[in-house]
Amino acid sequence: MIVVDTHTFLWWMDARELLSDAAYNALLTADRIAISVITTWEIALLASKRRLELRAEPLIWIMETLARTGIEVIPLTLEIAVRSTELRQLRDPSDQMIVATARHLGVPLVTKDDRIRRSGLVETVW
Repeated sequence: MIVVDTHTFLWWMDARELLSDAAYNALLTADRIAISVITTWEIALLASKRRLELRAEPLIWIMETLARTGIEVIPLTLEIAVRSTELRQLRDPSDQMIVATARHLGVPLVTKDDRIRRSGLVETVW
């Protein structure tokens, strides 16, 4: 299993050329791919601010994409939420929760985010 961050998820769906070779291979070979529920929130937020254009209303796009791909959504649990606040190396609360999700599951996070990759908080692929 791997967890992918928001950009990786979006690029996997619509702009695979933006993925590194390592990220692309990780996605192709993973037995399970998951996203944090925070990723769905980020996508909806970006769409509402018109910083992301989707082919359908965000909820419909997300649900159809998940159904088509089989990507799992990991809920924000009490433990993940609380542990995310301990990740002070990351300023973005969304990043904190996504990293906390991968840490909770004990799996790598596929991300291009340099701050996350340099933090050493979680194994990353890029």
